[in-house]
Amino acid sequence: MNALLRSLVISLIIVFITACGGGETPTSTDTPTDTSLVFSAFPPGYFDGNYSASYSLTGSATDGNNYTATWIIQSGADTTFNTKPVKTIEKKLTTTNTATNAVVETVHSTYFTKDINNLTVEGTDSLGVSYIPTSTTVIPLTASIGDSGSIGSYAGTDGSSSSITWSIEDGFNGKAKLVITEVFNDASSELYATQIQKWLISQDGSISGVEAIVTIHQNTKRIVTWTGS
Repeated sequence: MNALLRSLVISLIIVFITACGGGETPTSTDTPTDTSLVFSAFPPGYFDGNYSASYSLTGSATDGNNYTATWIIQSGADTTFNTKPVKTIEKKLTTTNTATNAVVETVHSTYFTKDINNLTVEGTDSLGVSYIPTSTTVIPLTASIGDSGSIGSYAGTDGSSSSITWSIEDGFNGKAKLVITEVFNDASSELYATQIQKWLISQDGSISGVEAIVTIHQNTKRIVTWTGS
């Protein structure tokens, strides 16, 4: 994986975290979720300063490569990023190519404003590249099926850029799917990559499934699909 692809892989949770079994196709026995229900956008305790979770992931790519990974997600230190006081969520990913046993370890930091009632993503650090916001939108703490909005646009210190949006879809059987779409452009402003994440959530924000797809658009088109538990 090149540097940007590794960065995409570990930024699959730029706002949220993963668990198991998401992305199933609804069956005839599934019941549509009541669209009046309100869902928490974050899992319990995510911003309490003591959050910690660990997941095992598998990934497959259209070029034939397959991967396994361990993902550790935890609260980081309160700090200052881009002159603003922020809360940090750190994600440490250790990825193994199952054919070659090559191991790549990366740490990705996401910075959130400390005011939970005016929550924005104020940027990220990964692989020596920082993403600084050019615009941000307050992230709602709760939402219902059919809601959507922007998270923000970001400029990378390597000249690249990204923009992130969210929406809520029916997850069936009392659950919803939180869909996060992030689009990356390279330093020449050409479309480089798209990642789409669909998080299966309960009303309290607990996550019970994820489907994550990363598409690299340039040169030989490549798609990487990740799932985890």
